[in-house]
Amino acid sequence: MDTTIDIADQVFDRSREAPRRDGKTMRAPVDGRCRLAVQARTTEPAPEFQFPVDGLGGMTEEFQDSDWSKIRDAISPETERHNPC
Repeated sequence: MDTTIDIADQVFDRSREAPRRDGKTMRAPVDGRCRLAVQARTTEPAPEFQFPVDGLGGMTEEFQDSDWSKIRDAISPETERHNPC
């Protein structure tokens, strides 16, 4: 696909040095960096959470006398709740 992108002059000048030395165009390094950026943002889906119930409509023994924060933490660990990405 052909497209136009706006790159700061200094970044462009420094970025094209290596391909130019190798007799190549900017296509390969730009494509490669775009692929890396997409790969870095791609995450695996979260494992399906099984709510802690005993199968009879009630909570498992571990959660029967627990407050909401313990249940919340089991559903969504703190690292997931505070990470916007």
